Amino acid sequence: MNNSAKYICVLLMLPALLMLGGCEENIHDFKKPYGSEASAKVYIDAKDLIREHTVTHTINSGSDTLLVKFPVYSTAPVASRTKVRLIIDAELQNLYNQENETHYILLPEEVLATRLTVWIPEGETESEDSVTVAYANPMSRLNGISSDGTGQMEYLLPIRILKVSGADAGIKYDSRTSYVKVSVRQEDGVKVTSPAVFFRNTPIFNLFTDIGKIPFTVSTCHMNVTEPVKVRMELNNNLIAAYNEANGTNYRPLPGNVTPIDLEIEEGRNNVSAMLNYAGDIAALTDRNGYLIPLEIRSSDISVSEKEKVFYTVILVDNATIIPDEQVTVSMKTDAALSDEYAAELGVQQTDRSGYSVGVRNMVTDLEQPPYSSGYPAKNMITDGSGTALFNSSSSLVMNVIIDLGKDTENITGFRLEGYSATGCAKSYDVCYATEAMYLNREESWTGTIDDCLRYVYVKMSEPVKARYIILRNVKPTLPSGYIGWKEFYLYCNE
Repeated sequence: MNNSAKYICVLLMLPALLMLGGCEENIHDFKKPYGSEASAKVYIDAKDLIREHTVTHTINSGSDTLLVKFPVYSTAPVASRTKVRLIIDAELQNLYNQENETHYILLPEEVLATRLTVWIPEGETESEDSVTVAYANPMSRLNGISSDGTGQMEYLLPIRILKVSGADAGIKYDSRTSYVKVSVRQEDGVKVTSPAVFFRNTPIFNLFTDIGKIPFTVSTCHMNVTEPVKVRMELNNNLIAAYNEANGTNYRPLPGNVTPIDLEIEEGRNNVSAMLNYAGDIAALTDRNGYLIPLEIRSSDISVSEKEKVFYTVILVDNATIIPDEQVTVSMKTDAALSDEYAAELGVQQTDRSGYSVGVRNMVTDLEQPPYSSGYPAKNMITDGSGTALFNSSSSLVMNVIIDLGKDTENITGFRLEGYSATGCAKSYDVCYATEAMYLNREESWTGTIDDCLRYVYVKMSEPVKARYIILRNVKPTLPSGYIGWKEFYLYCNE
């Protein structure tokens, strides 16, 4: 190709490159670099150049919405239907803050629903639809707490005209950007941090919850307080009926009274802890329906969260009727060196455990007690001795272990348990049993208490019993921290 041909190609390509370069305006261009001025210039009206919105988060009512709508205008009727495209221009946030000595945070674009393309009909000076920006998530997610812990956040959203497509139409540069300012106000209040706790009384074992030592916490909903906040808690037995109806329970009011409790959240803090104040006889709390103590925030220096203002304490009474068996007692031996001799004394070891299952429950709450990890489930204690049932130990952990033999079994003479280790085993427990009919009727027979357990425990019944369930109640760990667990369980019968 000769030089003349090359020059012709370059001249033909240059207009095309200029056309491509003019598709979208550069933020740093302040006038058109080519062509004549357009007769109609598109702009944002003065009242829309700064749009200020306030969103208030309250404790008990729904949050505001954030919806921004405005049209764009033309300085003269447009010669053809004109398309106006706008963008959210994040670069302008820092520029605005520098120029105005402000500290606005950019409103997150990814949570916005927008319409950023509008049209001006031919012969008109106003767009037929509006530029629209709405916060698409629940408004409660729009943070109202600043980094210094105060309940006010300031957001900025710069919206800029990027391109105008229409005959003889352009951009009015000094009126092309709208700054949407959003002030989020976060009102604070107080709430009960733990809404409910459960405890269990077992009268036959003389185990009662010390109501005077049940802790609870009242806190602010969001922030540290800037001055002391006083809170009063009072017993409100009028809430018991609604609680029972909602939960299918039949709890009773506590005999006696829980006196009002006055608290104060200190300046610079966000919570205060306290305990129930009850002077009644806890040994008299034996009603099998259980008891409910609704302690309610009745007054406060700041707003009270209506959904989280009550601390419920449930006192359950063991749901099984546990009756001492006057005919049967238990004895225990632990010397591992004489294990064969002890096993022979117990009777015939039952080797088929395929129908067995086991459940472990927290004795205080009656909820299922989770194992240390999924790799150490309770069922491991009734398999083949190769696994371990393992639980996190603590001084407050007391468990009930219910071993289901799968069917009523005659002539049970005893059982043996192998603990996890010399220290990772039970310290003591009460031995109970129940037939299938008894268990369905929530009845158990108590045969005695086993104390000072070691890793290997051989428990012998004084007389053979019939049972489907071997129940170990009030199981306490040997150590106050570490693990408690078992490697295997075997049943013995008189056959």
